[in-house]
Amino acid sequence: MMRIVSKSRAFADTWTNEISQMAMMVFNTNVARSMQCNIEWNGDDGFEVLEGAYTHTMNLD
Repeated sequence: MMRIVSKSRAFADTWTNEISQMAMMVFNTNVARSMQCNIEWNGDDGFEVLEGAYTHTMNLD
C-alpha cells in the first residue's frame, strides 16, 4: 500500500501546473465535443441540444 501512495505522490510531482494532465485531456476533449453541438430554443418548455443524430431536450420547468 505504501508503494502505491509513493508512486502517486511521485506522479503528482511531475505535473507542470495545478491540474492533472489526465483531467486537462478530458476537459479539452469535452470542450472540442461541445463545439460540435447546436443549441435551439424550444419556446414551450426549454431548449434542445443537437449533437449529430442525437437530440437532448432540456426542460426548464
